[in-house]
Amino acid sequence: MRSLILFICCFVFVGGGIFTVFKGIYEEVGKSAKPKSVAMIDVKLAVMRQDYEATDIVSAAEIIWSDASISSDDEQFLQYNEFIDKGASYIALKSPVKSGTALRRDVVIWGDNRNFIQEVLKPSHKAISINGKAFSALLPQNHPVGSKMGIYLRPDERTAKVFGGLYNNVPLKIAQGVRVLKWVEHSKGSLFLTLEVLDAELEALMQAQRVGVLEASTSTSHDIATRNLIAQAAFDALHFKNKKKILDHQPNVKRHIIVYRGAAVERIDNVETTFSKLVQVTNDAMDKAQ
Repeated sequence: MRSLILFICCFVFVGGGIFTVFKGIYEEVGKSAKPKSVAMIDVKLAVMRQDYEATDIVSAAEIIWSDASISSDDEQFLQYNEFIDKGASYIALKSPVKSGTALRRDVVIWGDNRNFIQEVLKPSHKAISINGKAFSALLPQNHPVGSKMGIYLRPDERTAKVFGGLYNNVPLKIAQGVRVLKWVEHSKGSLFLTLEVLDAELEALMQAQRVGVLEASTSTSHDIATRNLIAQAAFDALHFKNKKKILDHQPNVKRHIIVYRGAAVERIDNVETTFSKLVQVTNDAMDKAQ
């Protein structure tokens, strides 16, 4: 009888222990199987008004801020607060984005990115940085980053005499549809403008700075063929069988420009002082124009 009671006590003790162990396992499995509670937050997401290609620059006005409810740990889309915190007025894109699509953060190139110019530069283009003093009047608010600019040359008095009545006081069209890439204010208030140009436009702009004052206007987009024709016509007109005579009449003004060729950056000093330097920089453009 005593053995039976001892056996029953042992059974109850062991059974209780096994039950406790399995109960603990069951509770832990239940906890892990239960889905985690994720907080939802209301945000404003960037949505594109139209289709964009890679390297396009998008101004703040071109973005629709759409109300959405997303999980608090969802960081894949660009949100309004982040845009405002950055103080951004524009962004660029690493890849194409369709109209009505929420903008993913991983395709955004911020304007303060140190490689912004190299990343947005389109194929077959270069970037040239020009001192704002080369223009008669130039205001960043009239030509924001990403906008298209037209550039004209108004010859100075000395050049006009050399050309005779060629211009009749009408500015010469140098370039159209040139994209504005950056504005930079240097020390002592100097303002530099970086433009995206074709080779022909680079050559025409470098020469135009030597013989007069540049004037800027707003412009629509132009295809590459048209832009090349405009720049080549300007370049030819500037040389008009008098190129050495024109150059000989220019004052010894010290200016410099900065040229971007992909990842390479080159500063060209005193572009007005030596004709040979100009020829070297523009890849023997003078010889090809003859």
